[in-house]
Amino acid sequence: ITPGGLGLPDRDFYTNTDAKSIEIRQQYVDHITRMLQFLGDSESDARTQAETILAFETRLAIPRLDKVASRDFRNFNNPRSMAQVQKMAPAMQWEQAFEDMGITKKMDSVIVMQPAYMDVVQNILDEGDVATWKIVMRWATLNDAAGQLSTEIDKANWDFYSKTLNGSVTQKPADERALR
Repeated sequence: ITPGGLGLPDRDFYTNTDAKSIEIRQQYVDHITRMLQFLGDSESDARTQAETILAFETRLAIPRLDKVASRDFRNFNNPRSMAQVQKMAPAMQWEQAFEDMGITKKMDSVIVMQPAYMDVVQNILDEGDVATWKIVMRWATLNDAAGQLSTEIDKANWDFYSKTLNGSVTQKPADERALR
């Protein structure tokens, strides 16, 4: 079971307190704001949602391993029985979830890559803040599909992820990107 749910590359983007990290988080909020406006949200509503998304993702990022700890793969080897997994996050019906994913073989155990993350997920599920989940899921859907939507949305997403975060200068033409 692997942690998910982050729009920035890793934990440090959410937790570092240096000026560059703070600037990137602000640029991320600006990016989400811009992207949500493509869905028809006002700038004000989009910014409020973007700040909610950043706060939610930060909660998911904090319990993750930092870059140094992530280099040692032994930190990810945390086998747990299905009963232990169910106890870690009882809000999820794990057997049913795996079955719904098409996993038909009965599993005795799974690898929980970052157990501390599971505690946060359980807390989030216990809170039952469905309004925030809807905001986050809407953003995740848009963000995941951005490259297959309009040219304008694809370019906006490229501007943040490739240009701002990675320093790319130009975006490859659409026909070259289609072949990857």
